[in-house]
Amino acid sequence: MNRTALIVMWMSISLFGLLVFFNSSQLSRRYNAWTTVFRKRHPGINQPPTEQARKLNEAIMMWLFRIIGTYFTVMAFLALIRIRFER
Repeated sequence: MNRTALIVMWMSISLFGLLVFFNSSQLSRRYNAWTTVFRKRHPGINQPPTEQARKLNEAIMMWLFRIIGTYFTVMAFLALIRIRFER
């Protein structure tokens, strides 16, 4: 790959990480709603969560999305710094 394509790729990954980080609460709510519907359709797999468990699941997923977003952003910036100082 040429240098410009690498820069565009890593900038896109960085942007994706920032979007995941800043939209983590919305992503968490959507994921929780999806799993609740799935559990209602298939009660033999797992029972639908209680209200307290739903709030806990939402908080856990929000932090997980933030960690993933931070990981993508930091790795992309490190790759961009490396590209910047290569010959």
